[in-house]
Amino acid sequence: MRRLTALVLTVLLALGLPARAERLRVCLGDVANPPYRLADEQGKLLRRGLDFLFLDLLALRTGVEMEPAFLPAKRCLLELKSGQLDAVLSISHVPEREDFGLYPMRDGQPDPSLALRTQRYYWYVLRESTLHWDGRQLSGLPERVPVGAQLGYSIAGVLREQGYAVDDAVRAVEANVEKLLRARVAALALQNSEAEGLLQRRPEWAPLLRRLEPALQERPYYLVLGRHLARTSRLSPAQWWAAMAEVRDSTEYRRADQAAHPGP
Repeated sequence: MRRLTALVLTVLLALGLPARAERLRVCLGDVANPPYRLADEQGKLLRRGLDFLFLDLLALRTGVEMEPAFLPAKRCLLELKSGQLDAVLSISHVPEREDFGLYPMRDGQPDPSLALRTQRYYWYVLRESTLHWDGRQLSGLPERVPVGAQLGYSIAGVLREQGYAVDDAVRAVEANVEKLLRARVAALALQNSEAEGLLQRRPEWAPLLRRLEPALQERPYYLVLGRHLARTSRLSPAQWWAAMAEVRDSTEYRRADQAAHPGP
């Protein structure tokens, strides 16, 4: 049996074929983010949504098996750093993440043309709030009441750099909106897709909240690769991002994306 196994391995190597199918251990957030990741009525994540279609198409494009893991954002990054995971799907750029993660770069900066998608953050406030947002400054904030953001989301650091007191103690969007409804935070910074998904599940909250225009921030989100992947994958990082862009721009994915984001 050992001689047969050795013979099979020799033949595979001679043909230039991998002896074992390559897998990409890729991390996704463990909370719903419609239409990218969908959940049931109890909030349990389903294997449905644009992110799962993307991974299926990426597997077909590359011949690499996708092995998704569903973890909080901070845990995704920790396991990418330790090498337990190979990639994180759809995270924004923060300079510190370059220490352990590879972004597609151009002229020393992340290349937005190779981003998976762009997400917008907005301020959400109570319907009767008198806060004013001019696109640069949120004015009228009460003293000693922070603004809110989700735990593990990079927008919290951005807001702190701008001088805001930020409460980002919890991750779930529902729990953060409950803090807003109880006036524990004066305003809440949320991704538009997450806020819309929540209000679809909790329509009774829609009349109580108001979104401030214009957008607080627009950020590109990337497929970020672990640095070890440059040594262990048969595909180079450039080939991975090229495959990502081909899937993102494919007819099948674009059709699904347009169906999930119907126009007015």
